[in-house]
Amino acid sequence: MGGGPYIALQLTDKAAYEIINASGERNIFTDKLASGDAVNKYDKLNWGINALAGFDFNDRLMLTANYSRSMSDFYTAQYPGSFRHELWGGTAVIWLTPSKTAKIKADQKDSDGDGVPDKLDKCPAEMGTAATSGCPDTDGDSVPDNEDKCPGIAGISKLLGCPAPDKDNDGISDEADKCPDVAGTAKYNGCPVPDTDADGINDDSDNCPAIAGTVKYNGCPAPDTDGDGIDDDADKCPLKAGAKENNGCPHIAKDMLDDINKAARSILFDVNSDNIKLTSFTALDKMAEIMRSDTELKLDIEGHTDNTGSIRHNQVLSGRRALAIKTYLVKKGIAPERLTASGFGSEHPIADNNTEEGRSKNRRVAFKIKY
Repeated sequence: MGGGPYIALQLTDKAAYEIINASGERNIFTDKLASGDAVNKYDKLNWGINALAGFDFNDRLMLTANYSRSMSDFYTAQYPGSFRHELWGGTAVIWLTPSKTAKIKADQKDSDGDGVPDKLDKCPAEMGTAATSGCPDTDGDSVPDNEDKCPGIAGISKLLGCPAPDKDNDGISDEADKCPDVAGTAKYNGCPVPDTDADGINDDSDNCPAIAGTVKYNGCPAPDTDGDGIDDDADKCPLKAGAKENNGCPHIAKDMLDDINKAARSILFDVNSDNIKLTSFTALDKMAEIMRSDTELKLDIEGHTDNTGSIRHNQVLSGRRALAIKTYLVKKGIAPERLTASGFGSEHPIADNNTEEGRSKNRRVAFKIKY
């Protein structure tokens, strides 16, 4: 449907018409029309409206009807009257070419239902994919089966659908693999992860890839906190520089050992008792001072007796005496975990128990200092 105004313009003032009288006589006249707005003249410009309606029957037949009417007189007469154009018309169109619907259906026809229309489908009777122009692609490598030399294995078009060779089976084709005979990773272009320092830990996991280390320290060497050349794992004194023959601990000075042995010889107990004599306190205080001077020192306190009395009695008595010394040192501020107290009774004599002098030497306290 449609409609709208129109404008008519008189291009020529010639007119030709025929008059047939009652007797059938025909007369043809050619006149020149007078143009203008005056009486007995024709307007050169005339306007009006028109309307159009039609219907298309499935792109095969189209019927239309149109109507036009001028809205102003095109002629001024000497007598009253209206001279306006009015036109009724109609058309019938029959399409001789295929209809649009038929064309669309033909363009969309997909015989195998694979989503690729037959006009573009190289295999219209077999279901395929758009990537292969409608042909089947069993392995999904975008190479149609009818061109694929390896239709059951995904490959590449360059090799007609066959996979690129990969001798080391690392998932990287030999063409791109810089180490085609050794399995590797994509990060290293098909080569194994390197181990620069040859410590058995690959560089990706090695926190010290240029220095040989251990798994425990993620590829780094064991630390040597005190810098004595003995790593902390083997160093019994990791915070104090020492000697290899002393397991990383420093040698104890001879003067200190002399003071310790002197203190041990000065400690006495009441007879058959673990009560420390007052005269021994000076020696024990000296021992506490030595222990405070180096907080890494540890002390083994050993109690010994002569063979007088039963073995059981001597064992218990020597243990109680060693424990009494430990208790004294703890009260002087020495951490108990730095001290051990053991009683050995008469098991380790250092002199002859058959003499009073020998038995006196065997009744003793021994201090063993260590780190």
